[in-house]
Amino acid sequence: FTVIGDPVNVAARLQSAAAPGQILLDGRTAAHVVGKLSPTRLRDMVMKGKRDPVSVYSLHVIRETPRG
Repeated sequence: FTVIGDPVNVAARLQSAAAPGQILLDGRTAAHVVGKLSPTRLRDMVMKGKRDPVSVYSLHVIRETPRG
């Protein structure tokens, strides 16, 4: 299978920007995991092929008891 499109491009750029062992999420993904995971907002990131900067979050702590 070949996966293409904007979400794949954003994920690839976040992966290359992440430090070893770090998990980066974009704003859309972070919005879906709030209550289960604890993403921390970082600086916005300018990405090739994107008109506007992308909101970036780092994932640090997994909640023991999910909310919602």
